[in-house]
Amino acid sequence: MLPFLLLISGTSLTITGQIVNNQASIDPRAQLLVLARYTFTFLLSAAQCAQCAKDSQPTKGKRSQAPWFPPLAKLPTQLLIMLVTVGIVDLGSYGMYNIGFAKCGSALATVTLAAGGQLSTALISVTVLQRRLNARHLLALAVSTLGLMVRALDDLPTAHGSKVADAAAGDNSTLVGVLCVMVSAVFYAILGCMYEYMMTDGKGMLTQFQISYAQSSIGLMVVLLHQMLYTLPNWQSLVAQPVAAAGQTGAALAGSHALYGLLTAAHQYVQVKLLATHGALALGLVNAVRASVVSFASSLLFCAAMPKLCITQWKAASAIIVSAGAAIWVTAGKPTTHKPASQPSG
Repeated sequence: MLPFLLLISGTSLTITGQIVNNQASIDPRAQLLVLARYTFTFLLSAAQCAQCAKDSQPTKGKRSQAPWFPPLAKLPTQLLIMLVTVGIVDLGSYGMYNIGFAKCGSALATVTLAAGGQLSTALISVTVLQRRLNARHLLALAVSTLGLMVRALDDLPTAHGSKVADAAAGDNSTLVGVLCVMVSAVFYAILGCMYEYMMTDGKGMLTQFQISYAQSSIGLMVVLLHQMLYTLPNWQSLVAQPVAAAGQTGAALAGSHALYGLLTAAHQYVQVKLLATHGALALGLVNAVRASVVSFASSLLFCAAMPKLCITQWKAASAIIVSAGAAIWVTAGKPTTHKPASQPSG
């Protein structure tokens, strides 16, 4: 059930993001979608931490209540470092993806992120988390990666345009974009594996909501600093003028960004649940299927206005191959953890 919910929430989030981008050509340097993302994720995780603290109260007569978050002084130094790292890696991965998205386009960026993230997660899970994959797991990864490569065949000519002309002009923006998305994919793979470690191998010192609270707190502080130092001083050129030119109202813009923030918070909630129960590799497979579903949904909703999002034979073939890879993964069972045999004492 969780993989299906993650697929639905992720697809809805991507489609909503496209709608918001089409609504008004706000300068992406304003980072309003990023602000919406971290604001609602922070509020949701804070509410969940407060509810968990309330539920953990053993005696109803006592007024004292467990804290939302354990005192930092009581947490091991290693765990504190991991929490700060999770926040920084999340910010870095999101920032690199936005740069790549702007340079190579949504279709190619989505495919690159899914393929790079899946392979990076598999490598980190096996080498760092000591997850053991059977033959079906490896086959599923290979098949779904093949499907994503087939999908890329359809996007590369569109992203590059005239390859000869681009090469003569020295235009390497698409290549830079792909590299940025690949870096983002590696960051996201590290983030997913760190989440999985803290929730399954981290001795249960923090709940998934507390980890999300710490991560979103770091992200929100940095984004608010960006808003104060850059977005607000340049509000007219970054936001007000593009919104007026598009004939939109501030209320409609606020509503669409709020919806995006809510979907982001819901998506991250389901994602963290999936990481805790199924692992980071399963998350990679769901994202691979999501790339194919988004292709069909985007074609249905935006094909008339954006021909590059129309469905093609490559996209259809990719969806079938990726779905087959996901089906193989489901039948393979959950990866086990390899635990080295303890050395005899003496």
